[in-house]
Amino acid sequence: IHADGDFFTQTYFDAWLEVIKKFPKVNFYAYTKSLPFWIRRINEIPSNLNLIASWGGKFDEYIDKYHLRNAIVVDSVDDAIKLKRKIDIDD
Repeated sequence: IHADGDFFTQTYFDAWLEVIKKFPKVNFYAYTKSLPFWIRRINEIPSNLNLIASWGGKFDEYIDKYHLRNAIVVDSVDDAIKLKRKIDIDD
């Protein structure tokens, strides 16, 4: 959804949900640190939207609490291995 930036208000997040619902055959994805917007609509996320929580924000505690799919940016494969993170090669 964003090449740069993030969801900046609940209204903006909700507008994206409406757009996504109108295009059920299109797969959407977004990395986000705006976790409160996601959590407020956690049971309303369309199946064609893949949200990925990005570590390093103000709301990191929600990632484990709500079992959110997540990612962390690392500098190398070795760093990912040290953190015991799966290396995603198809997203």
